[in-house]
Amino acid sequence: GDVALPTTRPVLHARLEPEPQERERLKDQRVVAFAGIGDPQKFFDTVESCGAIVEATRDYPDHYEYSDDEVATIRETAERYGAIPLTTEKDLLRLKPQAREGISALKVRAQFDADSSRQVDEFIDQCLKQFPPRDVVKH
Repeated sequence: GDVALPTTRPVLHARLEPEPQERERLKDQRVVAFAGIGDPQKFFDTVESCGAIVEATRDYPDHYEYSDDEVATIRETAERYGAIPLTTEKDLLRLKPQAREGISALKVRAQFDADSSRQVDEFIDQCLKQFPPRDVVKH
C-alpha cells in the first residue's frame, strides 16, 4: 500500500555519549586513538573524558580507507606506549576483518534532546500503525 510520509524533513538533535561501561573500561587505560570521521578531535576529547590516557592520536579524513601499512603503524605506536589502539565503531568496521584483532572501539549511544526524542517516538508509532507487525500477539 501507499505510505503517507511527511513532506518536510524534521531536524533531529542528538549527541553521542559513551556507553556507561566504557568509562570504567577506559579509566587510566593507555590508548592510541585514531579516527577517520568528520571531527576526529571530538572523538579524542570523548576518549579523554572517559579517563583514558591518550598517548597519541592519528586523524584521517572522513570515510578513510585504512591501508595495511597504516594499521601496522598504529599498532607499533600503541605497542611503543604500552597502549591499546582505540577507534570509533564506524572506523573499526571500515578495517579489513583480519586487521581488527586487538583494536578496540569506543561504544557510544545517541542521546536525543527531548523534542527530537518525541519526534522519533511519534514516527515509530506512525510506522507501527501503518505497518503493524504480523507476528505480534494481541492480549
